Amino acid sequence: MRAMRRADVAAVQAIERAAFSTPWTAATFANLLRWTDRCEALVLEAEVSDHDEPLLAGYAVLRFVEEEGELVNIAIRADLRGQGLGSILLDAVIAAAIGRGLRHLFLEVRRSNLVAQQMYEARGFQSVGVRKGYYSRPVEDARVMLLRLAGAEEEAS
Repeated sequence: MRAMRRADVAAVQAIERAAFSTPWTAATFANLLRWTDRCEALVLEAEVSDHDEPLLAGYAVLRFVEEEGELVNIAIRADLRGQGLGSILLDAVIAAAIGRGLRHLFLEVRRSNLVAQQMYEARGFQSVGVRKGYYSRPVEDARVMLLRLAGAEEEAS
C-alpha cells in the first residue's frame, strides 16, 4: 500500500474505466495528487505469478473536511477481484481516516452492488440513507453508509 503517484494515473484510470460506467478522467486523478490538504489517494500493489513486478491492483480516494471523510472512489482490477484485495484496500482507507483524526467515514454505493455492501458492513459501516437516482448509466439509487471511527462513539452518547 502506498500513496498514488503521477506515474500511476494511466493504470488507475484503466481500472476506473473497467469498473465504472461513468469513469473519472485521467486529469481528475492527476488533480487529486495536488489536493493533499483535502484528499488522500492510495494504491494497492499485488504480486501476481505471471508478472515479474508487482501490479497496481487497485486504488482508493478518501476526501476529508475537518473531522468527516468520504470514500469517494475505490476499485480493484477486474481480474484480481474475489481475492480479498478490496478488503485490504478498505482497511488502509479506514486506517488513513483514523490517522487523520476523522470521526466519521461516509460512502455511497449502488443499491445493486451487494458484494461491496457486504464488504462495507463487515467493516462496521451502517446504512444511514438513500440518494435517489444518484448514479447514471444506468440510473440507480445509492445507499449511503457511515462508519463511526475512534472517538465518535463518545460523541454520540
